[in-house]
Amino acid sequence: MSEIDLSIRAIDLSKLRLFYEIAKEGNMTRASQKLNLTQPAASKALLTLEDRIQTQLFDRVPSGMRLTPQGERLYLYAKEVLEKHEIFQRDFLERTEEISGDLILLLTPM
Repeated sequence: MSEIDLSIRAIDLSKLRLFYEIAKEGNMTRASQKLNLTQPAASKALLTLEDRIQTQLFDRVPSGMRLTPQGERLYLYAKEVLEKHEIFQRDFLERTEEISGDLILLLTPM
């Protein structure tokens, strides 16, 4: 059985997060500000993502950005992936397990 090359259309997590924030905000400028990106950089990243997966994710409308049907599908997946990523970071990367409490030493004279 041959191995499938999944890297051909892999999605970068930062671009997925950008997509998710744009969808949530409905506005490129607010999403880019939230992620500390310039609006042109966010716009370019979104276009790169759309080109990568070969589909338009948003309709650009005067009031902002509206998800296309494909964008709505990706939004559901993005939400789940990003939530799981946050849980992973919290549980595995940010965990600082320390022993706490009183330490009692018993010493015997020699």
